[in-house]
Amino acid sequence: AGGAGRRGLRGGRRHGGCAQLVALAQRGDGVGLGDRRSWPSRLWSRYGGTVSVRNEGVPGQRASGLTVPTVAMRGQAEVAVAVLASGVNDLHDGVGAADVLSSLLAAASAAEANGYTVVLCTLAANVGYADVAALNALIVSTWTGPLVRIDQITLSLLPDDLHYSETMAGAVADAVGAVVDALL
Repeated sequence: AGGAGRRGLRGGRRHGGCAQLVALAQRGDGVGLGDRRSWPSRLWSRYGGTVSVRNEGVPGQRASGLTVPTVAMRGQAEVAVAVLASGVNDLHDGVGAADVLSSLLAAASAAEANGYTVVLCTLAANVGYADVAALNALIVSTWTGPLVRIDQITLSLLPDDLHYSETMAGAVADAVGAVVDALL
């Protein structure tokens, strides 16, 4: 499963009032800050309730176990976007970068098959695991669809070198939002 042949952007189509964004991330990727402080919640605020934003992040989940958005989850949305921000827990568990990428690409392919445009995110560069740089390099060199370079955001993580601070979550929401805006 490689990134070649990814559909990429849908031509910048504007939604006519029915759009959905599904955030698939792990707690370490900024979902676990609480309802109003996580980057998915900040995205919901960004769109003022005009875009349905579902936070499907699960604490401790690995990329190989991502809940892929289904056709039923999409409902009547004219535009459906799935944001994949995952891999921290895999690296923590000793899964290699190439295997994490394979899991992310499998989840992306399944989401695309269900009618979603997929946005893939790199991991924060300062996460305290050895294979983060290798995974980020693989993502950047392989993925041809919409990409959010979280690794280029230079804000601090929490003292555990894993979880996003509130400031980092806000910056991630802005970066994700800038990419997603072009898809809505």
